[in-house]
Amino acid sequence: MIPAFLVCALVSLPAAALQTGTSPPAPDGNRLVKVELVADHAAIRPGAKFTLAAKLTVEPKWHIYWQNPGDAGVPTRVEVHAPPGFKVGAVQFPVPARDEADGDLVSYVYTGETALLVDVAAPEDWKPGASVDLAIDASWLVCTSVCLRGSGKASLSLATASKSEPEHLANEKDFARWRARLPRPYEDLLAIAGYHDSGFRDRAKPFVVSVPGALALDFYPRTTEPISLELMNLELAREAEACTMKLTFAPPAGYTGNRYDFSGVLAVRDASGDKYYDVGFGYNVVR
Repeated sequence: MIPAFLVCALVSLPAAALQTGTSPPAPDGNRLVKVELVADHAAIRPGAKFTLAAKLTVEPKWHIYWQNPGDAGVPTRVEVHAPPGFKVGAVQFPVPARDEADGDLVSYVYTGETALLVDVAAPEDWKPGASVDLAIDASWLVCTSVCLRGSGKASLSLATASKSEPEHLANEKDFARWRARLPRPYEDLLAIAGYHDSGFRDRAKPFVVSVPGALALDFYPRTTEPISLELMNLELAREAEACTMKLTFAPPAGYTGNRYDFSGVLAVRDASGDKYYDVGFGYNVVR
């Protein structure tokens, strides 16, 4: 978030700075985020799939933004460079944290370490023994009481094994932890006994999402359109205890279509912890 006003405060300078009259170096947006490229395989087989992680480590007290930054911020972006013939999938963003600032500004942010995952498929005719040279370009807006643009690069070279060799897995614990922060498919949400959502509705009627066994719900809209969202959480006392969310929203000003929809992530907290699901909502536009 970018606050409207910044408060000046007395800062204790290092003794050397006081003696020489110099100021500490200004923060550098390129250095406040460390970029690393990590793979879940140590060697790649022709025709096989593997996953890359753009590991971003943000300095304490600073944050970067999700693919939808919210009311303030700029999306974090990652571009993967692979040899010709390699198929690079879409960037998969882990669930962010909700950051609320004065003035009812809500942003979706990452602090500390996060990893954006990308699935890659090697071509069938890739020759065993040839190295696989991979690289990423990343860019971000990193913020605390001020915001700075930043960018960085990272590269990785992997060996190639033959199709007959077993998989050469790597960084398994890290990837298990990172994948746990990715939203699950909508089908997993539908598989919860008693789950209900109201599907497409007219704008005058709010959506209702009810998850049995949930203690709390939250929603992270993926759209970057200037939609208006109003969320209300209600815990309902029923025989099958459930948590229900009512969601109302409006399309961007000037929208002329007959139906408006967008995707997001539904966060579900139950007795076993937090789970995240890809969902899609929409409504028939009433004129």
